[in-house]
Amino acid sequence: MPYHLPNQANSSKIRPSDLTPNHARSLLPRKQQIQAGKKRMRLTDVEKLELGYRCYEVKPKISQESLCAWAKREFQLEEEPIQSTISRALQKYSSLKEPPDNKLRAFSSKGAKFSLLESKFADFVKRMEDSSFAINSHSLKAEAERLCMSEPLLLNGELMPAFSNGWFDRFMKRNMLK
Repeated sequence: MPYHLPNQANSSKIRPSDLTPNHARSLLPRKQQIQAGKKRMRLTDVEKLELGYRCYEVKPKISQESLCAWAKREFQLEEEPIQSTISRALQKYSSLKEPPDNKLRAFSSKGAKFSLLESKFADFVKRMEDSSFAINSHSLKAEAERLCMSEPLLLNGELMPAFSNGWFDRFMKRNMLK
């Protein structure tokens, strides 16, 4: 696989035999470095807690590379998390050991902008799942818009948000829904 380097003054000093994939990435501008390597993924606090438990309690001498493979299998991820994701998760283990129960459910501590709307909408989604109704993102977004129109107090006097795919994905993750 050829590696294209930007025109830099020091790039002429590099011999092709010295060029490894990681070295080529390090010579790229920062934006291209991120695109050249793997993408870091986010883990839930519950997954971080399980990683820490496995590393510190079950198998204290396990390597982070082995934890990457274990996490992919255990959490049914599409691809292995990168080492920095595992390292960051392990750093948070001690603070995650004894938190309030509701903190473990979230990806981050940042709450929703329209918390009343989201709690009411989450209740609706859970009722639909419990009653085995076939639901999809389009019907759920339409229901969220209907909720905003019928109960404007849920918006705290602000404009109705755009119920985009990104909003929908974050809503589902925040509320641990399928």
